[in-house]
Amino acid sequence: LARAHEANGAPKKALDAMERRLKIAQDFGDIVGESEAFSALGEIWFRFGHDGQALYWHNEQLSHARMHNNIAQQIAALEHVAACHSGGGNESASIEHNMQRLNLCVKVGNEKGEMKAKSDLAESY
Repeated sequence: LARAHEANGAPKKALDAMERRLKIAQDFGDIVGESEAFSALGEIWFRFGHDGQALYWHNEQLSHARMHNNIAQQIAALEHVAACHSGGGNESASIEHNMQRLNLCVKVGNEKGEMKAKSDLAESY
């Protein structure tokens, strides 16, 4: 439902639907659903040009992933946080989060993620 509202140019309705999804996931202890909702909320805000709100939700995603030791979600969240910082003009924070992502990818042997992080870092310089 959220994606349909977003596709129809109704970000408020999309955000409301995704916040309901988050609440349901939290009520039922659905860790994966929570993480996906945090990410989707950040992505919706980002696509509609609200980097600060997007950053808030992606930081929530990152905190949640760290709390549950979900490496894949940490990597994804770090990529989103870096993009939000870059979009907001804070390149040093973007580089810092991309470095964290690169280090995490190297640590767990995620070669594809490592290459993407390196590419994002190269664009920052």
